[in-house]
Amino acid sequence: LITKRSGVNCTKRFSDPGQLNYPSFSVLFGGKRVVRYTRVLTNVGEAGSVYNVTVDAPSTVTVTVKPAALVFGKVGERQRYTATFVSKNGVGDSVRYGFGSIMWSNAQHQVRSPVAFSWTLL
Repeated sequence: LITKRSGVNCTKRFSDPGQLNYPSFSVLFGGKRVVRYTRVLTNVGEAGSVYNVTVDAPSTVTVTVKPAALVFGKVGERQRYTATFVSKNGVGDSVRYGFGSIMWSNAQHQVRSPVAFSWTLL
């Protein structure tokens, strides 16, 4: 269903579904202060494209994305980035959820990934 292809065997199981290379993020702190996810992007723009990151997050979370720029030498090239989400101390006592985004952009394109934060276990 996810890959839209038959005959796909999912032999590797993730202990955290957030590890799926999906464009959005669901960050469940649930007693943890730090959550880290890695994503892989494919260049569908022009060769030589450079995308810079912009993060929008609630004041209760610090988000770091590394690298801060993705440089694609050719069309179809893949680049990896890691987003680290850190909840500020004591936030889970007063806040239950929040929203933000991670956006990669250059002069021609913007690619935005929504981020949902939760401090309570569902």
